[in-house]
Amino acid sequence: MTPLDIVNTRIEIYRNLAIAAIGLASVAVAAIAAVVAPRAAGIAGYVYFLIGFGEWGIGEYGGRMRKKLLASASTGTANISRA
Repeated sequence: MTPLDIVNTRIEIYRNLAIAAIGLASVAVAAIAAVVAPRAAGIAGYVYFLIGFGEWGIGEYGGRMRKKLLASASTGTANISRA
């Protein structure tokens, strides 16, 4: 795999983990709300608004990593081990 493939794969893994975590958070909010305030269990749906923030943050991270990769490619040192 090329360094760019590694970066893209890492970003896609982070995106999938973020979506899964948001889904689990929604389930947790629904379960808690069902016990505490059964008529308010629908507020769990609003947790899905976090997807936008997650995608934005991961997109920013991906942009920084790609910029770092391009800068290191021009100097000949491609180290993308950690941000």
